[in-house]
Amino acid sequence: MNRRKTRLTDARRLALTDADIAHLRIAIESSVRDDHPALPPAYWRRRLNRLLRDENLLTTQMQQIVELLDRLGPARDADGA
Repeated sequence: MNRRKTRLTDARRLALTDADIAHLRIAIESSVRDDHPALPPAYWRRRLNRLLRDENLLTTQMQQIVELLDRLGPARDADGA
């Protein structure tokens, strides 16, 4: 694979990760405000933790994910997380 194609792939992956983080931020904020959210905090934690396993995250992306995990509050056993 040539170097230029790899860079484009990396840029695309980073953009998709940014879009996923933005989506999760909106969904989590809505979920936190709702008394009866459609999806439990454990679901959002799993999604965020899956993103954290990406070894190619930028520092800012990692910080945003950690902030969202903090926003969800501590995991509870009832969450399954």
